[in-house]
Amino acid sequence: MNEAESNNPELNNTELHELLPLYALNQVSLEERIQLETALQNNPAWRAELEELRQVFVGLNFAAPVVVPSPDLKSRLLERVAQSSTAPKEVVRSVLAHKTETKLETKLETKSKAKSVPWLFGGLGLAAAVSSVLIWNSSAPPALASLATDAAVVASSEGYILLGNNELSKSPIVVVDPAGKAHPIALESMKPMWFTEAVISQGKGYLLCGANNKLIVVDLKTDRVLSTHIAPAGSAGLNVVAGEVWLKGASSGEVVVFKGNTQHTKQLSSAQNMPMLDFMDAVLPSKQGVWISHHAKGELFLLDAKTLEVTKKLELGGAPVALSAWRTHILVVDVTGALLQLDQNGKLEKRLALPGHPDKMTVGTGQNGTFAYLTDRAGMVFKVNLEGWKLEMEKKFQNPMDITALPDGHLALADGKGGLKMLDAALEPIQPS
Repeated sequence: MNEAESNNPELNNTELHELLPLYALNQVSLEERIQLETALQNNPAWRAELEELRQVFVGLNFAAPVVVPSPDLKSRLLERVAQSSTAPKEVVRSVLAHKTETKLETKLETKSKAKSVPWLFGGLGLAAAVSSVLIWNSSAPPALASLATDAAVVASSEGYILLGNNELSKSPIVVVDPAGKAHPIALESMKPMWFTEAVISQGKGYLLCGANNKLIVVDLKTDRVLSTHIAPAGSAGLNVVAGEVWLKGASSGEVVVFKGNTQHTKQLSSAQNMPMLDFMDAVLPSKQGVWISHHAKGELFLLDAKTLEVTKKLELGGAPVALSAWRTHILVVDVTGALLQLDQNGKLEKRLALPGHPDKMTVGTGQNGTFAYLTDRAGMVFKVNLEGWKLEMEKKFQNPMDITALPDGHLALADGKGGLKMLDAALEPIQPS
């Protein structure tokens, strides 16, 4: 937190009310968020207005069709932005300079928020056009090794592998089709990517970017970005539940659910500031509802899938960051160094101490049983025998960020700068088929 943020004065009701659109876009500072959330608790009219704003923004997200831009469209649009009389000058300068580190907060500074908000609404058509043109798809898929430059998240399902690269990769998203061909999807953003989760469901790939608070949806068959959506601050947890997209904000303490063209929000805990490295949480559907971790306070919540009401709150302690289902059990990764097994109602059954700080997990079944594979960014991958409930193997890699089990018993490991590695059940490298 910088000095300017930490010395924010108390805002009056008028100033807080003017922040509602920015709050709906997750573009307020931590202090502003805390003050506004306190005011919202006692003001039903503001809460209703906030929900309407969110519905408007969600509708805009879904309204724009995906189009393939002409080669010169980007330069023409940037020229139009530069000539616009309504766009703030600092925005024009940042667009023309392609400064990826630019933050929306610096564009809409507190002293000029009242002037900037009308531009936000009035210029949404142009802003949406610029957003849509910042997506280009490559043609012939090059070798996968050259595309996995900073592998951060990986998911596999329906014959596809979905990969997200962090930082300033030229191909932040890579889709590997059932034939084994890699298809890069280039994507420009306001600042470097920091992917926290990836999921595949019904022919679509979903990726969460914590650096930009964005949910990115791609069509796996056409290698095209279908839409992007505003995600809660510190976005980390992601899953698709009965066609609905569930997100968890690690720092915002929110759960956001996209149901068709509507968005619903549930505040589980108060917002707090944290570095991107701590953007970790998980969403796991079950017969009882949807389990949500809130690692900042060592908590695990069970929400009703229809109403989003909290039906159970567990004080696990530690820092639960990853969830998986195994038989009738719930597996919980505690980043302080443990794997927990809960029953379907959330009662603790077993606890296995692990070295290091594992933060991602996948469950794979092979000839020798069922195993949990956990990654620790410091360099280790752990293999836990779930039937025997023991740590069976640990192996050193470069920077393991995420791991997913493949249908054939193999594994795909997102190894940071080490790229995407295909492993057998013994964590030995194999060549992708």
